[in-house]
Amino acid sequence: MVPKSPKKLDDNIAVWAEFNEIGRKYGCLSLGEGAPGYQPPKFLRDHMIEAIDDGHNQYCRTFGHPLLIEKIASCFGPKFKRNIDP
Repeated sequence: MVPKSPKKLDDNIAVWAEFNEIGRKYGCLSLGEGAPGYQPPKFLRDHMIEAIDDGHNQYCRTFGHPLLIEKIASCFGPKFKRNIDP
């Protein structure tokens, strides 16, 4: 008789639970979730409505929008004194 494996958590859920815990610990801003806990400022809501009206209403790829990750890399590369490949 083959012994049963212990119940395994869904890795997709487990990894996000871990990321959320780490984010809370260090006060991180998650760019991967679409549910902010606050009302965005009016200027941002206006730009969001304009973007939606222009047809930009889908989630981007998992690794982030190329322009955003390039900007993040160019900002944080010098702070960490290294080249970050977006």
